[in-house]
Amino acid sequence: MMTLDELQPGQIARVAEIRSEDGARLMKLASLGVFPGSLLRLQQRKPVYIVWAGETMLSLERSVARDIILMPPAN
Repeated sequence: MMTLDELQPGQIARVAEIRSEDGARLMKLASLGVFPGSLLRLQQRKPVYIVWAGETMLSLERSVARDIILMPPAN
């Protein structure tokens, strides 16, 4: 397993879990397409993490990226 902040730009990985006690954060991420089983593609890492979740582009702080646990990418 790895966290989203370890993914390299262009890589795609499946979300295994989200480690957060913040219910509002979990609901917000889920509403944007980030939940266990969803596929994420990292666009960039700096200055913030830009991630595609389906057709939705998200901007995430590193603290949020560290809470998203991924299965290692196939590529």
